[in-house]
Amino acid sequence: MLIHDEGPPENETNLPTPETKLTEEEKKMLNPEKEQHQVEIAPMPTSPAVGLPSKREGVATVADGVVLHQHDRRPPVFKLVQPTSSLGTPGKFWRADTEEEYDDLLAVPLRVQATRTKWGSGFSRDRLPECASDDGIESVTEFRDGRTPLFVARKCSSCDFFTTAPWMMKQGEEICQPGYSVLLMDLETSEVYGMRLLGTAAKLSRIFGAKSHLRRAVLKLWGEKASTEKGSWYQLKASVSRQLTSDELELTEEMYGLFGVEFDESPVA
Repeated sequence: MLIHDEGPPENETNLPTPETKLTEEEKKMLNPEKEQHQVEIAPMPTSPAVGLPSKREGVATVADGVVLHQHDRRPPVFKLVQPTSSLGTPGKFWRADTEEEYDDLLAVPLRVQATRTKWGSGFSRDRLPECASDDGIESVTEFRDGRTPLFVARKCSSCDFFTTAPWMMKQGEEICQPGYSVLLMDLETSEVYGMRLLGTAAKLSRIFGAKSHLRRAVLKLWGEKASTEKGSWYQLKASVSRQLTSDELELTEEMYGLFGVEFDESPVA
């Protein structure tokens, strides 16, 4: 899927000019050597480094001196394997590009982005989405495989399949399912990967996106078996392992600036 354009860098005209009368606070900001160094946490909305325009098709300038192939800006996907999954061991995390499995993960959440996905009726492991939104607001204009979505660049809230309470829908009823794309980083390897939160896992978006967790803490992730009269599945769980050190905070901010939330989805489980 084409990712939603995150917008241009912050307007440079906001910077003070030599003629501007500076307040004492602004003078301190322009003379950081007089102040004790602190690590600043970037706000959630966007990162100016992501998606900088490039004149060369197939590559992207993501930072000064860093030009990556587009496919290398799509982190691999990790999935919590379910009893209905065609690949992997139920209850374990399965990495799509290498097919490795893990009992649990230690990861730093970098981004949390609301999404929507409209699937066709009936269940099939090989099914593809009919429509999708990478920002939860407007549908994509084209899928990455070249397919045209059911609705092109349409406002999600105006769609007949839109819902804010998927748990209230009747079984078999077609809806556009709200969910989240989460960008995570392994501190030990500095590797970045993606995970999609759908269904009961979507509520963990509040844990990943909490101010004290987002780009500030290492979370432990694991799957725990749950059962109801409707069936059984593995529920995604998360807990705080520890807070980041000052050096780790700087590394986290750098990796946050390099990647968006467009993932490498193949192969599909």
